[in-house]
Amino acid sequence: MTKRLLRLLVLAVSFLVTGASCAGTGSGGESVPLDYVRGRVEGYVLSSWLSSKPGDYVESLAIQGADKIVCRQTFEGMNPDGTVRVKTERSGTTAMEPSPFGGSEEVANFREGTEIVTVGGAQLVCTFLEGEGTKGRFKLWLSPAVPGAVVRMESPHGTLEVSSYKKTPE
Repeated sequence: MTKRLLRLLVLAVSFLVTGASCAGTGSGGESVPLDYVRGRVEGYVLSSWLSSKPGDYVESLAIQGADKIVCRQTFEGMNPDGTVRVKTERSGTTAMEPSPFGGSEEVANFREGTEIVTVGGAQLVCTFLEGEGTKGRFKLWLSPAVPGAVVRMESPHGTLEVSSYKKTPE
């Protein structure tokens, strides 16, 4: 995965959206190292892009206060060095923070579980990750059904929600 794509993911993680629908399951509540949470997110994201086909895309709306960004990421393929090639198009402006975790090295009250999230009329089984960094509480929903894996997010910085996507079945 390119550093630019990882930076976009970290930026996306800082946008984050409203709660998931339906009941879910989860466990945890303990503090975990920040690197553990980042590793879980990066693993989902990379795996999702690697199972995508050229032309698969995800479109998201990120909001913080009056700032709004529509972001469309389209999978173009793999680079010869094994990194993912994704075209990113954005409209809007933002002054959003780059990370929901703040400067903390620990994520307090970390929980991980499963919830159902509705996107464009489709119900997706998502893994959620939630906890507290120095800048407040965050929650992130991930699904391999969506290119880039990030379905929804909430943090003190704002929200992000997938509005549409296309992923060719394997």
